[in-house]
This record gives sequence, structure tokens and C-alpha cells, in this order.
Amino acid sequence: VALLQNGSKLKMNHYQLYFLLPTDAQNTSIKLQTEKPETSASAAATTTTTISSEPPKKRKKPSSGGGKSGTALTEQLEGTPVTQLLRVFFGAIREGLWERKHQMIGGAITLHAVKDAARSTAVQELARKSNGVSRSEIMDWIKGSKRYKEWVTQTLQKMEMKSYQANVTKCLWKAGYHRNAPVGRFVRWNLPSAEQMGPGEPISEIDGDHDHD
Repeated sequence: VALLQNGSKLKMNHYQLYFLLPTDAQNTSIKLQTEKPETSASAAATTTTTISSEPPKKRKKPSSGGGKSGTALTEQLEGTPVTQLLRVFFGAIREGLWERKHQMIGGAITLHAVKDAARSTAVQELARKSNGVSRSEIMDWIKGSKRYKEWVTQTLQKMEMKSYQANVTKCLWKAGYHRNAPVGRFVRWNLPSAEQMGPGEPISEIDGDHDHD
């Protein structure tokens, strides 16, 4: 855009033109429409997206133990009578449930089982004659007891034998068993004391006979 003054020459090809302003022209003003300032109503209608540099927060999954931490729930289960734990366990099996909570219940039952094994007169006699007991002998006693044999069968359908063996070893330590040698294929375990095991749970009619005498 060029601003031409009155009398300016314009050359087009072979022609020369003059730009002349009219002498009878009147001044007129031109109103330019400007954008209206944004009102509070229009500002409210505008959606503003704020980009945060912080990563989105993950939702915490609800705890399966009524809000208790894993350690607190484990301690609560280990202090629960084994007959009650077994009822919950078999109830879950009948309903086809196998969640983290039921695995923790199985761990608590394992701890009760190795303690009951140490209270058995047969296991105590074996420990006296053989300088302790092996993990396999404890597992055999648990599998052969009327209280735990069905539980062992159902547990081995839910986990591998190696995982079950690892749970038994962990519970032997927790129950107060002590190895009589640091390493070796034929390491045997000394039985825990009565103080370490605590009082045993009476055998109910549902459990049947058990060699606690």
C-alpha cells in the first residue's frame, strides 16, 4: 500500500497519469470496530487447560485386610486360632477364591502346623533319637495329621511344591526351630522350647484324633 499525495505522477507503460484529489471533497471519519473486552460471563464459558509437570497420582488399591498393613495383618492372622483360619481357608476354596489374603491365611496356618508338629510326642521322640528333625519329616507329619492333611492337599493345588517348602522353612525359623548345622544336605532342626511355641490349641471334634499326648 502506497500513500499518494495530490499531483503524484503514475507511469504505466507508455502513459503518464497524475493523481489529483477532488477540490470539493469533505472530510469523513471512519469508525473501526474493535474487539470487545472479554466479560466475566464469557471468561467463565472458556475452558482453560492447565498442563502440570507432575506425573498423575496412582490410586491406592484398597487393602484386603480392612485397611491394615501387610505386617499388621500377618501378625493378626498368626494370632488367630488355627481352627478359625482353616474354616476361612476351606470356605474360600469352596467359593473358588484365591487372593492375596488367602495366601496370607495359608502362611499363618503353616506356622500353626509346624508348632503343632513340635508339640507332637512322635516328633519329639524322633528329635531325641536323631539329633533333631529334618524339614521333610516335619512336612510328613503335617501331611499325615488329621487336622492339616486336607489343607496340604488343597494348598499344593494352588502353589508349587518349592513355594510350599519355602513357606515351611520360613515358619520353622519363626516358630523357634534352630538348625544344628549352618549348611549341608542333611541339616537337621532342633525343636523350639515350650515358651517359644506358646500354648497349643485344643483339638476339636472336627479335627479328629491328633498325637499331642
